[in-house]
Amino acid sequence: MPEERDITERQIDTAIWYLKHKALLRKIALIALTAVDAFLIIFVLFGYGRDLVFIPDRRAQELDLLQTTIAPRGTILADAVTQLELGGVELIRTGEVTDVVARLRNPNPQWQAVFSYSIGMGDKVLKVLNGFLLPSEERPFFYAVRGGSGEPVFTIERLNWHRINTHEIADFPAWQKERLQFEIKDARFTPALIEGKGTVSRAQFTVVNNTGYSYYAPTFLVLLYQGSRLTGIQSVVLEQLRSGATRSVEVSWFDRVSAVSKVEVIPVIDILDPGVYLKP
Repeated sequence: MPEERDITERQIDTAIWYLKHKALLRKIALIALTAVDAFLIIFVLFGYGRDLVFIPDRRAQELDLLQTTIAPRGTILADAVTQLELGGVELIRTGEVTDVVARLRNPNPQWQAVFSYSIGMGDKVLKVLNGFLLPSEERPFFYAVRGGSGEPVFTIERLNWHRINTHEIADFPAWQKERLQFEIKDARFTPALIEGKGTVSRAQFTVVNNTGYSYYAPTFLVLLYQGSRLTGIQSVVLEQLRSGATRSVEVSWFDRVSAVSKVEVIPVIDILDPGVYLKP
């Protein structure tokens, strides 16, 4: 009996305390609920604000992973990039050799184009090759054939877009200049000479690698002009070109080339590909 009386007294004491402090407890509960609601609201607003800041980068990363097969009417990346611009396709005839030449431009300052293309004459595809254009780059693509007839044809078969990661390369033009700082000296053309192997025309130049990078098998495009008209095109691949090195280069055409007033040399190096660099 004493135990039952003790329990009853404790219950009575608890009830009396609750009645005395009921208003205070209600205030404490209200404050706690208000604090929880405030925390949830702040958490939601923080998450929403964070998404507003990072969604563009996240979207760019998603687009960077997309690979697109293009058709003449465009790609699913049409809203993200401007399509490559074909400046025209022409034929350059040098004796029995005909060069099919297409001028291509990438107007996108933050996207690299990597693609394959078919080149031919008339309804005949002569070759399917791989190519690339760095952001904002423009240059000719060519393929030499013997004989052949019909209109020149240049068609992009597949095109992959790769976005420049601005967190890694904040200023791409400056980054590009640092890696393509080649000095071309004494570029000249020697008209056709009769030699043991026949008629040979030559272009010579000296290239100085003023970059801090050494390259494995760098390619250089050699263009011959008569005024503003392209009269010859050729490419040459060097075995390697180390930083600070100077190399004399000679390119030959085994026939007569129309009168040449200017020789232009363009490096064709995919500086975004780690495989083009020689390891120290």
